[in-house]
Amino acid sequence: MRAINNIFGAIIIGLAVFFDIAAARIWGNDETWVRMFMTFTVICAIFGIPALVGGICALIKQKWILALLGSIFAIPLLGAGIISLVFVAMSKNEFK
Repeated sequence: MRAINNIFGAIIIGLAVFFDIAAARIWGNDETWVRMFMTFTVICAIFGIPALVGGICALIKQKWILALLGSIFAIPLLGAGIISLVFVAMSKNEFK
């Protein structure tokens, strides 16, 4: 269950890039749509990258605080961060 951050972080970053590419191809020169999807991409990266880092820390059982922060950043990403947050909080003693 520690891989939840990694999985959802990667999914969100992948979706953001996909939507960004789709917006550029579909709407082409319409700057409003492209800006909207670029904003979406940046927001997903802001939440997705810390979730990935936290998931990696949880997998190698190092730096509990980073794993916890990664779980917190994963909460807005499909709500799965709540499950991750519970598991990371319960396994604090397993971290170095």
